[in-house]
Amino acid sequence: ISGDTGKTFTLTFGTEVGATDGWDELEDELTAPPPYAGYYAYFSIPTFPNFLKTDLRATTDHQNSWYCFIQDTVGNATTSTLTWDSSTFPSGAVPGSLTLIDDNTSTALADMLAETSIPTALMNYRVVK
Repeated sequence: ISGDTGKTFTLTFGTEVGATDGWDELEDELTAPPPYAGYYAYFSIPTFPNFLKTDLRATTDHQNSWYCFIQDTVGNATTSTLTWDSSTFPSGAVPGSLTLIDDNTSTALADMLAETSIPTALMNYRVVK
């Protein structure tokens, strides 16, 4: 995730055998809480600790959702670009899809298996598998 401020964040999501939908000390990676002022991106989970750089979830048949927040508390960044390497996603007969959704409007923004980036405003996103 890169903003027009020049600041970049690398966030990682995925599934892992043995991971849960909450904080997993061996799988997830913490990041500092958002600063008082500035451009920031992170994954959020509902239980403490809430701010993650890496969020791995259980490998199951149910739908997984990752919540990514992009914010600028000062108002310097007006746009961001989300990029990803779709070749790192599982290939072959993958059940389901990876869809980037604007969590404020529930609008599907990108098929993450077919696309590799999207320019966007600052907002909340949900990746659904």
